[in-house]
Amino acid sequence: MATTEAHEQQDLGFCAGSSCAQEVQAAVKLLAGAWAVPVLEGLAFATARTCRFRELQRRASGISQKELSRQLGTYMDAGIVHRQALSAQRVEYRLSARGEALLAIADTLGQWKKAEPARAASFVDVRKLRSSWLTPLMPASADEPLS
Repeated sequence: MATTEAHEQQDLGFCAGSSCAQEVQAAVKLLAGAWAVPVLEGLAFATARTCRFRELQRRASGISQKELSRQLGTYMDAGIVHRQALSAQRVEYRLSARGEALLAIADTLGQWKKAEPARAASFVDVRKLRSSWLTPLMPASADEPLS
């Protein structure tokens, strides 16, 4: 019990030393699904990072209108995408600051996946993870595989 209390009082840098599993799962859910990242990329690579619906549909090649509407709705509800009606027939979508941050996270995940296994650890300070809420999940030494 004393160990748990001491663990919770330390600021360990990762989720302030306490469990943030639910928040991580919620964030990962925003990137899950076949169209989540293509829609983010479509907005990221658009001129001035704004895009009309049809243009975004072309950028995320193969996405249906229904699925694009659903994905944009999810992102708008989460504050990741802003919808701006410029006129009755002209609506543009753009990434919010929160969306830009999520795009950076998606990019980091992509870079981590591309990295060689030996280099993948350089994306994370493993020493901080060893003293965080992830401690029970981490191997005793850096050479041990995660289970």
